[in-house]
Amino acid sequence: PWSEVARHRGAAGRRKGWLRAVEKAALAAVAQGHHEEAIGLLERTLAVPEVPARFRARLAPLLARSAVVGLRSDRTVEVLTQAVRDPGLPVDVRGQLRLDLGLMLANQVGDLAAGMRELESAVEELGEVRPALTSRAMVALAMPEWPTGTLAGHREWLRRAAGLA
Repeated sequence: PWSEVARHRGAAGRRKGWLRAVEKAALAAVAQGHHEEAIGLLERTLAVPEVPARFRARLAPLLARSAVVGLRSDRTVEVLTQAVRDPGLPVDVRGQLRLDLGLMLANQVGDLAAGMRELESAVEELGEVRPALTSRAMVALAMPEWPTGTLAGHREWLRRAAGLA
């Protein structure tokens, strides 16, 4: 299994091979619906400060997607919060991470204000470069059950999302 290959390569000090095996192990776990397994593996990997930005840019979105679908952990929120602060990541990758982090904070953690802030930042970072993801963030911001905002503000987010889509 790729998770064993990752463990072996990591123990042998083969950093690139380890990271490639981690990615394959996480993808295999997600394909089988084992999101918690993928989350644990990716959290441990992304907690290693020496992981190069190009690998963070590939692994962090996989963690974010898995966390939104699976059960999140406080460590996932912490890892994603650190990832969006990484200036080495491309802006659109940070925006993608912010989208998933914002959804997780609002829907799973229950911190609506923090979730909305992340979603608003995601809109800015994704911009017109990733219009489908930008629209998704805008639609999430338009949800009227959130205690903040006005009906006019929610309609404006929907109008902007429809225009971009």
